[in-house]
Amino acid sequence: MHEGWNYMRFDDDEQPKYRFYRFSGAKKGSCIINEIKFNGIETMETEDDDISCTADLFLAGVKSTDLTYSVDYKKSLTPLISEVSPKYGTVVGGTTLTIKGTGFPTDPSKAKVTIDGFDCVVGKVITATELTCVTGKRPGLPKESFNVFFTDQGLASNAGNGFKYVSVWSDDTTWGNEFAPLEMESIYIPPGMNLYMDIDKTPELNAVIVEGSLIFEPDSDPMHQRSFDARYIFIRNGTM
Repeated sequence: MHEGWNYMRFDDDEQPKYRFYRFSGAKKGSCIINEIKFNGIETMETEDDDISCTADLFLAGVKSTDLTYSVDYKKSLTPLISEVSPKYGTVVGGTTLTIKGTGFPTDPSKAKVTIDGFDCVVGKVITATELTCVTGKRPGLPKESFNVFFTDQGLASNAGNGFKYVSVWSDDTTWGNEFAPLEMESIYIPPGMNLYMDIDKTPELNAVIVEGSLIFEPDSDPMHQRSFDARYIFIRNGTM
């Protein structure tokens, strides 16, 4: 059985549109599959700003005929996040985030921002298009999440924007207030940890095992060079 996503693209802008599994066997004809389970999201493709859907109620697996109401979705009621800056901040907290978008309430008491389950304290002044918050400390290695919730509106649509707590290479707290790794030492980045490279050259390391993420600081100069030197780099369910 083929594993992984296949992509169907638009004809006009060549962007991915549909993602699906294709099953293939050694012989012609259909595949014989005992049991398969799909996890995902079913979406409705439309250019309309407002959508009305009929709601179905099932009791013990039997569809009820008593429910005659519809559910209305309105774009004007949906807050949308268009930009989050900065993208990264230290795990010790104190980073001021600027979150831009549309449809925000102007009452700060109605806004709540949580990152990895920890509160980002919202500022006293917000507008319909922008708010700020200050990150708290992130102890341990919790699962990553980024949520902006507004009372009476619910979660804002994220559109792929977010923020990552990172442990900065040059910060002594990353290494338990000890020295950063020296020549021929090894590094283990566990799941949930984001190691942020803010230096241009490392010593020659022995092994680097990445189960979390290894992030290299972007630079505005396209000719900027960085040297990350290791004899072995293992990416095991992580990202680099």
